[in-house]
Amino acid sequence: MGSSRKRLVVLIAVAAVVAVILFFVRKGPSSSSLIREAEAGKGDARLDAIRKLAQADSPEAVAAVTRLVHDPETPVAVETVSAVGRTRRPERLPIVRSAVADKRSEVREAAVIAVAQVGGRSTGPELMQVLQGDESADVKAAAADALGRLRYLDSVPLLLDLLEHPSARVRRSAAAAIRRIWTVDHNFKADAPEEERRALVQGIRWRWQMFCQSPAYGYLKANTEKQP
Repeated sequence: MGSSRKRLVVLIAVAAVVAVILFFVRKGPSSSSLIREAEAGKGDARLDAIRKLAQADSPEAVAAVTRLVHDPETPVAVETVSAVGRTRRPERLPIVRSAVADKRSEVREAAVIAVAQVGGRSTGPELMQVLQGDESADVKAAAADALGRLRYLDSVPLLLDLLEHPSARVRRSAAAAIRRIWTVDHNFKADAPEEERRALVQGIRWRWQMFCQSPAYGYLKANTEKQP
């Protein structure tokens, strides 16, 4: 074999080794290593592993993520729920839905947002249940925000009720959701004096009743239901 041919063989062998190395670099860590880091790691490295694990498709990865949404460390559980939500994959809905009943309000708040992200408009009724039943102001505000993003028209009566909630954050989120759904700005100020708010809410309720009897309501309903 000539020297030029030997050089060619060596170059081919080197290229093959480089290709294999690049393949594994691009492929990234395996599910098993991500699971280990996500379940037993520390600090930012653990949270980064959770974000990557939420994107993985293996049964082992999905099982690990399902466990991690209930992790005893609240930041870990919140990050897992949020990471699953950001995937916007409907098949992950049962994972985040299970966190809506978590005892920690921070986890429930993240779960409400994630449920809307992965489930879309189909989750409107359960978000309305959260709006009515959860005692946490932060969770109620998150549910109002989610319903507003979904432009879920049936939630407007409940959102109108929340304009009189004791929490300014809830009132602010409810007003923003109504504005997004109805596409009308009623200039509601969540921090205004109570008497001023009460008078304005009364006017908004009356306008809503009139709107529901107009042809414009049917147009808005058809338009909002086009949203996924």
